[in-house]
Amino acid sequence: MEHYKPVQTPLNCSQIMMLLKSPLLIQKPYREIVRSLMYACLTTRPDICVAVNFYNQFQTDDTEVQWVGLKRVLRCLKGTLDLGLWFKGISHVSLLGYADADFANRPDRKSVTGDLFEMYGDAVCWATKKQQTVALSIKESEFAALDSATV
Repeated sequence: MEHYKPVQTPLNCSQIMMLLKSPLLIQKPYREIVRSLMYACLTTRPDICVAVNFYNQFQTDDTEVQWVGLKRVLRCLKGTLDLGLWFKGISHVSLLGYADADFANRPDRKSVTGDLFEMYGDAVCWATKKQQTVALSIKESEFAALDSATV
């Protein structure tokens, strides 16, 4: 990958439909790269989480077009090696947490929870997951989001 030109975005949204309709193909290390990228997005690179989650869906039926898209994520990492979390020099520990949920915005009526924790103004922990139960009100889905964030 050293000779590839870096890019600024990990996922090209205009090609998503083409990715979904291409024929099955390849004998390449697709799963291994997805797993490595998953580790990177969970530990240090939240900017690639959406793209990694998208390509993770195709581990059993990957195609040549998806392989090219996965290499785009690697090119994005190459082009953004100098990005990082820069903590400001504050004398006291500053930890903030945020939690939110959408209410029944999916076909199965389950809400999606998202949470984010900041230390010194930089994101250090984040998660997005579908709630396990069906909430009957907005308030109930928000309480489930708070519960999920504090666990």
